[in-house]
Amino acid sequence: MDMETKIKFRIDGKKIQNLDDFFGEISRQLFPDIIDWKYHFDGLDDMLGGGFGTPEEGCVLLWDHHQTSRFLLGYEETIRTLEARRERCHPTARRQIDKQIRTARRREGPTIFDNIVEIFERHRPEKNERYSVDLRLL
Repeated sequence: MDMETKIKFRIDGKKIQNLDDFFGEISRQLFPDIIDWKYHFDGLDDMLGGGFGTPEEGCVLLWDHHQTSRFLLGYEETIRTLEARRERCHPTARRQIDKQIRTARRREGPTIFDNIVEIFERHRPEKNERYSVDLRLL
């Protein structure tokens, strides 16, 4: 099935103020029947891998106003998310998270938005025969 005939889903970047909003939007669009998936990057990667509601023949995700999301899921949200993760992580992981926080405060390294796009890149049609998701930033 070519990209133009695949099922299309749409999220609105103006509705995404933080990482939780992103997970809520993506869940409503791609995984509406999955109530109890854990909102985290590993869970998103697993869900995009198929079998959880993503169409077997693949789909297209249109991300409207992605520049708004890029800004709001930028370094400030990255720092906030890392600080929250630090509070609940195993003590042996704190040093690595502290390093990531310092990097984000310097406005270096990947942001939350970058991490999301990277996950979707792993599920592009060229990389997966089934359950592919073609992310289009609009």
